[in-house]
Amino acid sequence: MESVNVEHKKCFVVDCRATGMGAKTFMNSLMAREGIEVFDESKRKTHWKERVWLYEGEEIAVINISNSGKHNCYKVKLINEEFVKEKEQKTECGMCKICGV
Repeated sequence: MESVNVEHKKCFVVDCRATGMGAKTFMNSLMAREGIEVFDESKRKTHWKERVWLYEGEEIAVINISNSGKHNCYKVKLINEEFVKEKEQKTECGMCKICGV
């Protein structure tokens, strides 16, 4: 019997927004093999959903900035078929390490 190596992938979905008042949430593909797909857009295109299929070891960044400018950015990596979330970190000068702002 021949063994078959099947790579598993898993879908990650983010509720996104761009309010026009400074708040925004969206994905940024760091090393995903497949592109980010946009779906379920509102009529005014201020809210939508994004999905990406991640393979083992791949990661994406979620950029999440509030109206006041506070960063809640994070990375998501697929490890052992589970999504592992890494919270935003600041550099010594206070910049967000994930989005660079």
